[in-house]
Amino acid sequence: MKQIGSILGIISFVGVIILFFLVMQTQDTTEPSAVEMSDESIPTSSDGQNVAVIEVDSLIKYYVKSAQMREELSNERIKYDNELSSAQRKLMADAEKFQRTASTMSNFEAQQRQKSLLEREQQLMQTEQQLTQRLAYSEALFSNEINDSLNAFLADYVQTQTFDVILSDNQAGVILWKRDAVNITQQVIDGMNARLNPADTAK
Repeated sequence: MKQIGSILGIISFVGVIILFFLVMQTQDTTEPSAVEMSDESIPTSSDGQNVAVIEVDSLIKYYVKSAQMREELSNERIKYDNELSSAQRKLMADAEKFQRTASTMSNFEAQQRQKSLLEREQQLMQTEQQLTQRLAYSEALFSNEINDSLNAFLADYVQTQTFDVILSDNQAGVILWKRDAVNITQQVIDGMNARLNPADTAK
């Protein structure tokens, strides 16, 4: 009987998942104002390289396809929430009915009814996990499609621009696009290796 009480704590579903992928970078030609910058507004680094920034929040808000896909994800989440809530209410109602009538049942009948309720509880938890995975998969598809659209747009857009690096304005400062010339990885490797003492490399 103690296990039946755990029914009340089954569902704590999907409230935060949507927000995670909504902070991903997005862009498309249908909303050029989100990325266009005048020459005067282009920040320039100390070595003369041009750096541009894309406002992620604006992309998410104004890119038409992003808004459409976010609405589809929201509707999917609501559908799953309703499905789980309905199953939970039915299970709780049956559990409460069992608690009220258990004293009138034979031991065998009470045990069978309790077993059935516990099996349904397990099934409900499995359903919750499956729906969570489906929603996460849908969100991953959403994120990938938006990022693919952004990358495709930037590949064309930079052909007529003087930018060397394009960053997102999120806290991580993710590089969305860069020219090969700004990649100094090999120079850094060579320089760091050159500073090593012979004794260090002999170990």
